[in-house]
Amino acid sequence: MANREQKETVRIYSGELFPWQITAARTLLKFPKNLVYTILAPRQVGKTHFIEMFSLSKCLNTNKEKPFRVVIVNPTFANSKRCYADFAAFTEKMPEGIVTSANASDLQIKFWNNSTIQLKSLEQSNALRGDHCDLLVLDESAFMDTATALSCLFPYVNSTRGDILLISTPTFADPQSNLFAKFWFKAKEYGNKGRYQLCDWRKFDTSAILPPETKQMLKETMPWNIYANEILGEFLSEKNELWDFGSVLRNGILPTNNMFAGLDWGSTGTDETVLAVFNENKQMYDLLRLNGSDHDATERIKLISNYIKEHPQLKKVVYETNSIGAPLADFLKKECMRTGCKCQFIPFNTNNQTKREAIENLQLEIQNQTVTLLDDSQLKLEFSQFEMKKTKTGLITYGNRSDNVHDDIVVSSAIALQSARKGNYSLK
Repeated sequence: MANREQKETVRIYSGELFPWQITAARTLLKFPKNLVYTILAPRQVGKTHFIEMFSLSKCLNTNKEKPFRVVIVNPTFANSKRCYADFAAFTEKMPEGIVTSANASDLQIKFWNNSTIQLKSLEQSNALRGDHCDLLVLDESAFMDTATALSCLFPYVNSTRGDILLISTPTFADPQSNLFAKFWFKAKEYGNKGRYQLCDWRKFDTSAILPPETKQMLKETMPWNIYANEILGEFLSEKNELWDFGSVLRNGILPTNNMFAGLDWGSTGTDETVLAVFNENKQMYDLLRLNGSDHDATERIKLISNYIKEHPQLKKVVYETNSIGAPLADFLKKECMRTGCKCQFIPFNTNNQTKREAIENLQLEIQNQTVTLLDDSQLKLEFSQFEMKKTKTGLITYGNRSDNVHDDIVVSSAIALQSARKGNYSLK
């Protein structure tokens, strides 16, 4: 690694590092053995580029007698493949003979001096065991399972007394369940001395990569808590309020010629089936709520079909396909055809990713006041009890705070607006 002090630049082939990346590199070079180094980085400021450039530098600047091995672990195999593709693009520009093998199947690159860079993913589970390296990089470590990392990955450096680099945008500030938070707060506890070191990229002016106009655009197009987390690099709090919905509550909304709705199917008992109806201006016109203890599945289908028949302006209904959703929707479609209703039914498959997208879009609509919700007591209760949660691996998810309060109105509203945002259908 060539370090030109006077220009605060580190250049490795075509890669040039920024001041925050240089600071991180210097610490890794200063503590070459048995370091656990935690780097907190907002999104879009060059985490992956830094990992790739530093790994190449360490592998190339050594001799055959002391080959250097880097293992980079990503949360997903897809991320590992993208990282390998970056390495492949860089190594193609190197003089002939520098790279002796590049295996796209094993995601490994070997150099003339027997140094290697190996890409792995946490999805490999038990197959991760048994390796060793001089530098273990855990990219986006806030999204990794703590137990797997500690039992399968950390032993990689036991025999080599190598370094461990955890670099990530933070998620939840829980050292017990979040790998990144565990070592971030441990380094703070030790005063950033000795084996545990940290580097906070939030303290640097990163406008060279993320200019103010881009940050402003992201601020206007992202939910505020996600913006604070991903762009500002702040830890998430489970107690964050998702929305201030009081300013978008209104009754007396008029229908328009083209309306759309979200349908969240309830099961039995007190669980509700909810049809949230919006006009084409994204104003909530009505809520049809059917309690499972009052109406069996057949009755609910007939009541929804009658509602659609009585509201010919309702052109599109987005429905959840999960569990009982798909078969009930099939019965509803047949009933609507029998009664002559002309309404298009659009499936929505709910998983953690699609639900998160839908909820965050709803959050953004409320934040920007581009949606109107009914001033309804049950709606206000459900929205006030809806919160951000985390899985055991630290991933973000959303749901009702208590089993005593349902989230059917929130979900039906979210999937209706998400489908509209994605252009799944036209309201014209």
